[in-house]
Amino acid sequence: MTDSTATASSTARRPLPRVAIVLALLMVTGTTLALGIIGTRALLDARASQAWPAVEGRITESRVEVGTKRVGGRRRSDRDAVIRYDYVVDGRALQGDAVTVGGIEADDADAMVERYPVGRSVPVHYDPAEPTRAALEVGVLPRHYAFPAASLMGLAIGALLLRRARRK
Repeated sequence: MTDSTATASSTARRPLPRVAIVLALLMVTGTTLALGIIGTRALLDARASQAWPAVEGRITESRVEVGTKRVGGRRRSDRDAVIRYDYVVDGRALQGDAVTVGGIEADDADAMVERYPVGRSVPVHYDPAEPTRAALEVGVLPRHYAFPAASLMGLAIGALLLRRARRK
């Protein structure tokens, strides 16, 4: 057995230093916390949107945009609804493209395009503090709870792992 072989095999078996484990756990926990903050913000925005006033608007564009994305190393077809509408607040002509508040749209692009055909008159709900923020559908959807819930689970797991790493 040569010196380089002995060194390589002893290095491969050596456990990671505790500092590296703690730093990795802190990075994962920080990322999970950031996603939780973003998700909680979307949830709170959706809840606040229930009180937004509405004006009449008109659908100006309604189509399905087809693209591809990589998921797990495979290419997958991606279908997104593109919905645009015009509305007027206090004499100011505005345009919007959000269907729901918080950036969480429905999964079925075809159904959304069918629900909002070009030319249809629709109620447009807008944020009175910032009328350029608008949506066709307001309120909290079950999907709004996904990021905050996943973040809480991730933080709990991270805390348990961190506690376990500190004991060793």
